[in-house]
Amino acid sequence: MKKRTIITTLTAVMTGLSAAALPLAAELPTAIVAEAASNGTYEYSVTNGQVTIEKYLGSSPAVTIPSKINGMKVVKIADYAFSIPVQFQYNPNPMNITSLTFESPSYVTEIGEKAFYQAPLKKVILPASVTTIGLGAFCGCSQMKSLEIKGRCQIGDMAFESCSAMTSVKIHKDSKYIDIPFKKLRLPEGVLAGLIFRDHEMIIPHGDDALQVDDNAYFIGFPDAIEKFSSNFVQRNSRKLERVMIIGAGRIARTLSVM
Repeated sequence: MKKRTIITTLTAVMTGLSAAALPLAAELPTAIVAEAASNGTYEYSVTNGQVTIEKYLGSSPAVTIPSKINGMKVVKIADYAFSIPVQFQYNPNPMNITSLTFESPSYVTEIGEKAFYQAPLKKVILPASVTTIGLGAFCGCSQMKSLEIKGRCQIGDMAFESCSAMTSVKIHKDSKYIDIPFKKLRLPEGVLAGLIFRDHEMIIPHGDDALQVDDNAYFIGFPDAIEKFSSNFVQRNSRKLERVMIIGAGRIARTLSVM
């Protein structure tokens, strides 16, 4: 296992004072800032005895995030851990990852920015331990057909954008689906309700839950069924965009340009 340690120490140098006036070296604080390593499957870093997965090195299409590495809890998946850096994102994601699960018990609380950008994921199961999903974490996962989020968490902007096998809709005040419990809601064959994003809080819908005005609702299903179903949420005065001009070269513009 390759390993490197970065250590920061506080050093005092005093000139013209007696040795008795100097503070004891044992009292000077020493802090381990980061420890990076690889176990053949992951590159990871260790901070205060907790692991962040930095990069996937494996070749298996079925990825299971371990509870621990070398006896230390895995608490975070870093930015771009299963994708490629933003400057290279005009190219396809080279990692052939089709499923993502987590070993139980899971200690992962955060999934970083664009961690799985454009990954060919088909099935994702996120444990209740996950409380934060970063910006664009699963953006461009166009083959995703199964998404299960077992807990409540905050979702970053564009976290599930361009997942063409699922759709996100804004619930307007005139929608016919408002206040109808999901157990009584007749969804088309091939369409499932994935999650509801309401007031910066994520809700996994159950039978007694219902859509409310201004909810952002995510539905999963077959592309043709999703496209037909999503037409129910298009406002009558809206029209399909055919050409878009993006002014500026910021991160948002760069992301939109490849969608």
